[in-house]
Amino acid sequence: MNRAPTPTRSDAAAAVGPAPAVRALDDPAVERLRRVAAGDDEPPDLTGTRYELAEPIGRGGMGAVYRVRDRELGRDLALKVLVPEQSGPEAGARLLEEARILARLEHPGIVPVHDAGTLPDGRLFYTMRLVRGSRLDHLVERGAPLED
Repeated sequence: MNRAPTPTRSDAAAAVGPAPAVRALDDPAVERLRRVAAGDDEPPDLTGTRYELAEPIGRGGMGAVYRVRDRELGRDLALKVLVPEQSGPEAGARLLEEARILARLEHPGIVPVHDAGTLPDGRLFYTMRLVRGSRLDHLVERGAPLED
């Protein structure tokens, strides 16, 4: 019985074609990847905006929230921005829809939205009233009573 010849590595490489050129990452790109992999988001670029970055507040699956200072009105706000791994058009549309819905609601338990747009780094954002206090998940972890 005749068997087909076993392909060699050079046969497989010829079938796939030439290997793509490998490009090295520069140091800032490698550092940014390290921060993102560690969960340390790159802070938003607020250059040319009315906002001044103060500190990170929290991070979720879609966005990161920072305390910012509105220089024009002299008040602290919370700024929500998409995290780098959620920078696609669908995530951007969800973030803006979230801001629009919150902006239409008026209730003492819902924070008002003040502004929305695109930052110089291309990420979408919105700002809202900064609520000071303990996070609900931290209270639950401590076993704190959730009564009035």
